[in-house]
Amino acid sequence: MPSISDCLEKKSRNHKEENGHPLKALSSKEKAKVSIKSASKTVQRGCHWFWKDMKKRHLLWVKVIFLFQSASLVALYPYLTIHMRSLGFAIEDTAIVNSAVPLADVFGPPIAGFLADKIGNFRMFMAVVTFLNGAASLLLLVIPAVKTDLEMCCQGRLNETATTNLECVPRDWSEPPWTILTTDDINVSSMGTLAVHSRDFRCNDPQGALSTFKAHLVHLSVNQTRFHECAQSDHMTSCRVSVNKNWQDWSTSFASYLGVRVLLDILRASSLMLFEGAVVVIIKEHGGDYGLQKLFGTAGAVIFSPLAGKIIDWSSYRSGREDYSAVFILYFIIRAITSLLILKLSLGFKPPAKKVFKNLTKVLCKPNVLAYLVSFLTAGLLWGFLETFLFWFMEDLGATKFLMGLSLAVGTLAGVPVTIFSRVIISKLGHHFVILTTLVIYSCRMLGYSFIQEPKMVFVLEFLKPLCTTLLIISAMTFVKDVSTLTTVATMEGIFGSLYFGVGRGLGGLIGAYSWELIGPRLTFQLLSTLAMGSGVFYSIIMLAHRKLRSNKYKLPHSQSTNDVHPPVGPTVHSKVND
Repeated sequence: MPSISDCLEKKSRNHKEENGHPLKALSSKEKAKVSIKSASKTVQRGCHWFWKDMKKRHLLWVKVIFLFQSASLVALYPYLTIHMRSLGFAIEDTAIVNSAVPLADVFGPPIAGFLADKIGNFRMFMAVVTFLNGAASLLLLVIPAVKTDLEMCCQGRLNETATTNLECVPRDWSEPPWTILTTDDINVSSMGTLAVHSRDFRCNDPQGALSTFKAHLVHLSVNQTRFHECAQSDHMTSCRVSVNKNWQDWSTSFASYLGVRVLLDILRASSLMLFEGAVVVIIKEHGGDYGLQKLFGTAGAVIFSPLAGKIIDWSSYRSGREDYSAVFILYFIIRAITSLLILKLSLGFKPPAKKVFKNLTKVLCKPNVLAYLVSFLTAGLLWGFLETFLFWFMEDLGATKFLMGLSLAVGTLAGVPVTIFSRVIISKLGHHFVILTTLVIYSCRMLGYSFIQEPKMVFVLEFLKPLCTTLLIISAMTFVKDVSTLTTVATMEGIFGSLYFGVGRGLGGLIGAYSWELIGPRLTFQLLSTLAMGSGVFYSIIMLAHRKLRSNKYKLPHSQSTNDVHPPVGPTVHSKVND
């Protein structure tokens, strides 16, 4: 009589003969078929998920507004720093503006969020703020310049000693310094003889070399026709002579510019945070994927970032000087359209909040929320520095405005897969690991910027940008949604927004400007790379300590171990120790 083991062995052999040995290797053709079938199912699930979200009517206008929001931001804000430069402001002036403006943003978004929670249905309030933000951009058209720029090109033929002449006589100048900016094709120390009343000329070239020399006034004339012709030649060396005006003109222009920028940024930050809060509230109430809604903003950024740069180049060519007026008008049009679209949103379900500060305190006192806020602030500092000075750095490397806009488009396109799979990435990694990854990647990007010599190399580093911005913002917004109640979402959005877009960006602009001036751009990038890596290490230590303390909190005392616990008498009461 066969034993039980013999019966089991015989049954196993029969199963292998019918179905094949489970360890038998598949052929390459079979593996390819399996891979294609698996990929096909993945694509089908993705299309079904995408189409299911598209059919949600409450999210239709959210997608369209995201498109116009992104379009407006890339059409104006990346160019504001080099617009300041074109007006004649120095890098120290930029530092003051980029520290004062975000400090004003600290109060705007939280106050707007508080009012939104108190109002309940804040659709009309949000539309008005958005329209005013667009209208404020038109005030930039009337800011007077603080210097006169005379643009011309040097003579095409250089002799053996590499000397050339600059043919220009400015009509309006008063006090030095005068600055000569050159391309990489010419040596600053061999610029020839050009000076005013035997004063010192301070010549700075993009590589950081400094040369000072004396000369006397040379009476020459400018042929505008010949200038426009040679300016278009790729084989000519271009030069710009900048002549500063008096201090009275500077103070008037600077005060006007600072006031406009403060108003513009407060309205922008408030409008964005109100909309982000509205999206989170809508998704929290009716369902939806936040990352997929932001995906539609990609289209607006990809289209309008190079378009805005091209418009600036075209306007500057037509006027013979740097002209940003077209993008100011474009920004106003886009924001006006956005304000009309906001009226299509449905927020009638949101009840007015009664105890905003009390409920908010409960959320903010959680250790994981505080830790996330601090790391989010650090990421805002790093983003603020790049937002302020990356285009300045690219311009020093010789990049055109179109190339600058194209770099934005490259970074935005690279963010498409990140946006699509953001929900999966965040669910797998978690909010805390996402922000840790952001700090590490920021460190790598900053280090990379410090070594590049050609503006096109920026594109390589821009591919990493979505992991630092897109994924982080989506993670932060979903984090707020998870830890907040329906009546405190808008206020929490405002607090996060003020720390990132306000305090963080302000510190990035302020620290970056003074560091740029003291140690130069490349060492500044390396310094911030070290800061990012150090912040990531510090954040890891804090989170590990927090988890250790939390795990010890829920351990049973030794006297109450499982060996000493007796079965209870009477009804059993179940308790959940992990909240």
